[in-house]
Amino acid sequence: MSRFAQLTAVVVGLISLVPSSALASINISAAGSTALQPLVQAAAEAYQSQNSDVKISVTGGGSRTGLSLVASKSVDLGIRILSRRINRR
Repeated sequence: MSRFAQLTAVVVGLISLVPSSALASINISAAGSTALQPLVQAAAEAYQSQNSDVKISVTGGGSRTGLSLVASKSVDLGIRILSRRINRR
């Protein structure tokens, strides 16, 4: 499975955890990593195509911005890339 497919599955899976009855006419906002923004946008569009009562808006701004906006309760989801430093010997 490609990395894109894995990430799409994770995003759609997270959104799918919310019961559809709780999503009636609801707006979900996501912000953060500009690298992941196209992937999250594609997943949001796929979800919205099957759930017309849900509106998901996705914006970039960077991982730190996404986390700050979640902390201030300005958005519902923060998009962040977790990375590890590779130690070369």
